[in-house]
Amino acid sequence: MGNTLVIADFNYFEDRPHDAATEHRLRVNHQIHERFRIRDNNNPLDMSITEFVKLYRIPQHDAVDLCNILRHYVPQRSSPHQTPLFRKLLIALSFYACGSYQRMLGRSIDAAVCQTTVSRCVREITTALNHPEVLSNFIKFPVTQQERLEVIQRNDQLGMPRVLGVMDGFLVRLSNLPRDNERQSFYGRKGFLALNNQIICDADLNILNVDARWPGSLTDNLIWEASAARNVVEQAYWEDRCWLLGDNGYFTAPWLHVPLPHAEPGTPEFIYTQLHCRCRNVVERCIGILKARWRLLCCDRCINYRDATYAGMMVNACCVLHNFCNRRRVPNPDPLIEDDVYVLPEVEDLPMDMNVFERGRQELQYLINYANQRH
Repeated sequence: MGNTLVIADFNYFEDRPHDAATEHRLRVNHQIHERFRIRDNNNPLDMSITEFVKLYRIPQHDAVDLCNILRHYVPQRSSPHQTPLFRKLLIALSFYACGSYQRMLGRSIDAAVCQTTVSRCVREITTALNHPEVLSNFIKFPVTQQERLEVIQRNDQLGMPRVLGVMDGFLVRLSNLPRDNERQSFYGRKGFLALNNQIICDADLNILNVDARWPGSLTDNLIWEASAARNVVEQAYWEDRCWLLGDNGYFTAPWLHVPLPHAEPGTPEFIYTQLHCRCRNVVERCIGILKARWRLLCCDRCINYRDATYAGMMVNACCVLHNFCNRRRVPNPDPLIEDDVYVLPEVEDLPMDMNVFERGRQELQYLINYANQRH
């Protein structure tokens, strides 16, 4: 019969005394040694590149390089039984990639660890990916004139002039938040607890800025007004006359331009809106690829943590990994596009600074004329 399991003949205690506590300790110790045996006899690098990418989203050689990058930011322990750093990275990548429960992830043959170890590995890798040195290396908004010029030149392929970046927000579903007064602020327009995250990307789908710290009830425009990137973009406009593109959830400003959804067909405004939407499609594809690669961020998954700040760190980590994949030319998956409803701004919320507002209208008219001349 060998190792074939026969259910009818199963006997939990076999020929040992029927002592549940002793039997539990015996089986736990056996399970621990069995995990070590599985890990020692299994090398994830031996699988094919295609299978490895399906599980961890990046090829083996890129995973090894990423491990070397994070080595200085992950705490090292002296225990001889500690989980190797490379295996910690694979556990975290698998968690980001599928968003599954930690206990079942730990039973994978490539992980072979308990749920507690999975939780610790994910936290250590997430913290390392959120280290200021790592974040500034992979997610960097252009600050100097030379850096802005390079980004603007890359964005010329979009078809609209002087574009510094394209901006949009997306929701990440949360669960298990504490039931206090702050919980209600995380209920978004889709009817569930969520973080509202703002990203700015360029034409090559590189994420230039991410802000993942706001409750889901806040609108995209409120998050933009409170974002540290707003002052940088405003300063960039006065120095280099460049701007961002956003959807109609934002307000028009000299440094931010939105479509005109109610423009009559055939009018200059309608042609401008068509060009604007084609240009802004790049951020939709960026978010779709980000969610398709790291399924943890999809709305059909949940980040099951009681700490919304930690959930935001996971969003940052996935954005860092997204840019890492772009640098290494890892093929992008098909974008995952989720149905969304844009919220139109209220007229009463328009900016009161008429000088800025009037200048924004003048810049908008410039883009309308440009779109029509190009058309």
